[in-house]
Amino acid sequence: MNTKRNVGIIGGGASGIFLAICLKRFIPEVNITIYEAQNKIGKKILQTGNGKCNLSNLDISSSKYNSDLVDEILSNFSNETLFNILNDMGLKIRIDEEGRVYPYSEKATTVLDIFLKEINKLNINVLVDTLIKDIKYNNKYFLKSENDEFVCDDLIICTGSKASINYKYNAYDMLKKIGFDITNLNPSLCALKTKENTKHLSGIRVKCCAKIIVDNVVKCKTKGEVLFKDDGLSGIAIFILSQFFDKNKKCVNGFDLKENLIGYFPKMVNQDLINRNKNNIGKEIKNYNFEIIDTYSFENAQVTKGGVKLDNINLKTLESKKHKNMYLAGEVLDIDGTCGGYNLYFAFACGYKIALALKSKYIGE
Repeated sequence: MNTKRNVGIIGGGASGIFLAICLKRFIPEVNITIYEAQNKIGKKILQTGNGKCNLSNLDISSSKYNSDLVDEILSNFSNETLFNILNDMGLKIRIDEEGRVYPYSEKATTVLDIFLKEINKLNINVLVDTLIKDIKYNNKYFLKSENDEFVCDDLIICTGSKASINYKYNAYDMLKKIGFDITNLNPSLCALKTKENTKHLSGIRVKCCAKIIVDNVVKCKTKGEVLFKDDGLSGIAIFILSQFFDKNKKCVNGFDLKENLIGYFPKMVNQDLINRNKNNIGKEIKNYNFEIIDTYSFENAQVTKGGVKLDNINLKTLESKKHKNMYLAGEVLDIDGTCGGYNLYFAFACGYKIALALKSKYIGE
């Protein structure tokens, strides 16, 4: 088959960048163009892992995601594959005691610099400030931005989600327009707003066992830090629990502070415990509960819960069932993982899977 095909990638995030690099390495003759709405590619990569870039986790399993179907997408991709590709590009990694994988520098800028160097080395075309607003198909894909029109043989949608970056255009609307089914979209891995007034606790951090109770059923338990905000709760433990928040059900965050009894609680926490139940502080220490009324906004979330329904795509290749030669990858799909590198790993896995699918289609291997 002709390997001189033009491949268009809408979105220069982790999936789009990794896909472009892998595909160009598989087939040097293919012409690849990344169309990015922002003024540079990889902006969200810089925000991951609090700027340290949590690339992956040694404990990869479907239990870390919202759907067992993720196993099909993650097939043919492993941490070993990822590490070899990153190492070949010159990116060295380190693994912390929790199994989280970071660049050795612990700087997200290092990861993006390595990716940009590889993109330039492979002569991958990148068009920034290019917002694709319309897609038409007539044997080829015709992409329209504000002022230009582009043509490609194969199209990959890697537009990301509504989380973290305030995009000036909602890609989900474009996808609905061309026939994709989109599930409800909600912020996830984010802070939670409480019914109780927490302003007097703002800025205090406590380490505890935390849980979220949805309609009187414990949906998730975790250990970690909780940070009190003016109007709610934040911290790594809260981010993990936020995946299970349902605005249509009664949700409560409960904290077990017993492990802190070795020392002393912060002064304002002590006072709050006394105010709640001065006759049975022990009960409050074990069940320090806050009713959750909402999440923080998409701009304050790490990921979006929801996206393109998985029955709209072939999970073996990530090709659309609705449009020939169109593929979807990364956060735009209805897959989200917990904290710890799982979402970035999923983005890389999607890019690699599509690169393999196109390699097979172009050269039959």
